[in-house]
Amino acid sequence: MARKWSRIWEEERVYEADPKEGLPKYFLTAAFMYPNGPAHVGHARTYLIPDILARFFRGLGYNVLFPMGFHYTGTPILALAEGLATGDPQYVSNVAKVFQVESEELMKLKDPVDVARFFHEISKKAMKLYGLSIDWRREFTTIDPEFKAFIRWQFKKLLDSGYLTRGSHPVGWCPRHNMPVGMHDTKDDVEPEIDEVYLIKFAGLDGLNYVVATLRPETVLGVTNIWVNPNVKYCIASVETSRGTDTWVLSCEAAKKLGFQRNVEIVREVSGEDLIGRKAVNPVTGRVIQVIEASFVDPKFGTGVVMSVPAHAPYDYVALRDYVLNKKSGSWEGLEPIPLIKVEGYSDIPAKDAVERLDIKSQEEHILLDNATKEVYRVELESGVMRSDLANLIEQEVIKGARDFILNEISGVPVKEAREKIKNFLLSNGFGDLMYDVMNAPVYCRCGTEIVVKIVKDQWFINYGDTGWKKLALEALSKIRLVPEEARTQFVNTIYWLREKACTRSRGLGTELPWAPGWIIESLSDSTIYMAFYTVIHKIREYGVPPEKLTYEFWDYVMLGSGEPDKIGVDRKVLEDLRREFLYWYPLDSRHSGKDLIPNHLTFFIFNHVAIFPESLWPRQIVANGWVLIQGEKMAKSRGNIFPLHWLVSTYSPDVVRLAIASGAEVESDLNLDIEVLDSTKAKLRSIHDLITSFSNVSDLSDVIGLPEKWLLSRFARNVLGAYEDLSKVRVRAACLKIF
Repeated sequence: MARKWSRIWEEERVYEADPKEGLPKYFLTAAFMYPNGPAHVGHARTYLIPDILARFFRGLGYNVLFPMGFHYTGTPILALAEGLATGDPQYVSNVAKVFQVESEELMKLKDPVDVARFFHEISKKAMKLYGLSIDWRREFTTIDPEFKAFIRWQFKKLLDSGYLTRGSHPVGWCPRHNMPVGMHDTKDDVEPEIDEVYLIKFAGLDGLNYVVATLRPETVLGVTNIWVNPNVKYCIASVETSRGTDTWVLSCEAAKKLGFQRNVEIVREVSGEDLIGRKAVNPVTGRVIQVIEASFVDPKFGTGVVMSVPAHAPYDYVALRDYVLNKKSGSWEGLEPIPLIKVEGYSDIPAKDAVERLDIKSQEEHILLDNATKEVYRVELESGVMRSDLANLIEQEVIKGARDFILNEISGVPVKEAREKIKNFLLSNGFGDLMYDVMNAPVYCRCGTEIVVKIVKDQWFINYGDTGWKKLALEALSKIRLVPEEARTQFVNTIYWLREKACTRSRGLGTELPWAPGWIIESLSDSTIYMAFYTVIHKIREYGVPPEKLTYEFWDYVMLGSGEPDKIGVDRKVLEDLRREFLYWYPLDSRHSGKDLIPNHLTFFIFNHVAIFPESLWPRQIVANGWVLIQGEKMAKSRGNIFPLHWLVSTYSPDVVRLAIASGAEVESDLNLDIEVLDSTKAKLRSIHDLITSFSNVSDLSDVIGLPEKWLLSRFARNVLGAYEDLSKVRVRAACLKIF
């Protein structure tokens, strides 16, 4: 039955939407999919929500446009194509099993575009069978020449507005392919979270410099010792700094990573065990401290050398407690925690309080230690104040004026303020430095290589750090209806912390930056205003406008109404018709995507709209839905827990899948789906069907409307009204429960 009606809807062109003067319009879009695999249940949820709204507004008399395209840009498709091209039978078999396709078909696919088109067509057929009310005339891919012309225009507008910059900035980097990477270039679509790590130089009595990595430079006053991992290889390296070349001790893995950000030359290797017992001098207090072993030290984070602040760092407190018990017969002499920060509700040693409250017994209890660390760090940063007696900790002035600095600038000030002051004090006196790291490491490129941070020179960036642009984005956000409204804080925070973002890659499918041959605009940068492209692509094809005619001047007129149409080289009537079509549908009434895209795509979507379009064409609504979990776990190809949409609708029917998704969780919540849920939904629909068909055999039905019938009609009307109010607020599950 689903196939029958899908065919009829297509033949009758039921969902093709054209401008109709006098009718209110409703234009909504969902994030177009990457065809590096078939559409799956995650897509099914994200696309079902706007489809339900589209049908709702059509029922209210609106002229509704719901289009769809396919995103070929970037490296995800490339990575899959490279894997299939190896011809490895095991790899192909695994992909076929996860995606529910035939291995024989996959073996034929060698070229990235062929791979994309294969999964594109499977997904499109599944979407049609699924009952999505899409206007397929407006379908496109991001490698179509018309779309490339549109993106070149977009980037020219960004360049002219000063929002594109060229320079040196930290980016996530794949060492294997030598290119920047973002969320859609990584396994499981993880965005590399890049941040500064502070480095503090402790001069060793052996003539070496032990450079520790920390996120809390204000705690340097309370260092009792230095930690190294005894089971790790360390390197003595010649490192480029702002003051010339310096000799550092750091883990060999850290040295390799740091080499992507500055010049690093390995002098020799030593074992972590060889460093144990050596001594160094605290650059602020002048205290001589010892190098001690700790298994918790991660050689991949920062420099692989860590300063120990047991009063304010739970990991340090537990590790030092173990060391004291095992190596010093329980004596803390010379290693006593040094209180630095006063926090209401905590003793002088907040780390000890948190550890004892959570009853942490071992360094191996990482989850509990992480929780304790987050607690202490948060409360100290938010409400902590540096103690007033800190100047007493100065044993000798390694840095001239250190005592006065601590007394006058640090004692008694909030932790936030002390952090910046101590960082700058160390930097200005040659004992501090900065590096960048991936804070949510490990993150892996789709090729399997772990991502590092590289300082890229002469790279093109979109400058989301521009203060004027941020102000416009915040203004637009204040006028956008958000579902859920609770997401507003995350949007605001994202707008504030965004800075320069690398917008090109050296490989992959997509649009070449016009003025930088060989650089391809990456996937999160060419997917921000394509909603406008939907409004006119079908007519560009209908009129037969060749791609070479889609110039900057063409798009200026169609999208912005600027320029002289008689000088563009396209028939004036065609241009005016395209302009009318665009203005009929824009602005976008509702944008739909997953909540994981708030920190990138959905915020970039706001930025780019305010950069290019006038305020009257800014988007009106954003809906960010929750994830789909399979038996409580997030979907991932690596876990093999993907439910392809074509398999779902063929096995359970579109109605079962739609009802299970719509009724399973409210829009903003994560949906937990498994076979049992689908089976129970199927049984529910079967019972409704059986109840209705049972009335066909009843011959003595009466037309009399008595009290029971009036009660039923009243309940029915109340539910209809309630469902109307729910759908108006995008409360899909609530409406679903009233109807079913």
